[in-house]
Amino acid sequence: MKNIINIVFLLAFIINTCACIILKDYKFINLVISDSVIVLSFLLQMKLYKSNASDGFKVALTFIAPIFSLISFILAVLLPNKLENNIFLIVLIISVSIQILLTTIPQLISKSI
Repeated sequence: MKNIINIVFLLAFIINTCACIILKDYKFINLVISDSVIVLSFLLQMKLYKSNASDGFKVALTFIAPIFSLISFILAVLLPNKLENNIFLIVLIISVSIQILLTTIPQLISKSI
């Protein structure tokens, strides 16, 4: 399972980088943010995989976390190049925060059980 996760995230990273090179309308800032989202999602999945959380949490989060990763990636790609009044950026920050919470809270709960 770990190898599949590694391959999927590596392919997503490569395809995203190639898309920026090929597509003229794909801005560099969108590339940086979307690649950062891919790397962060990968690190969170590896943290979850190596954690001492119970198997129930791991299985559930294996299905839930990719949904938030996909939402974050789509928001990063569609992100406008402005900071003021940027609803996409706000939703992106919320989505990434939820991913981080979903990865860390089960470890804390599993330790106390």
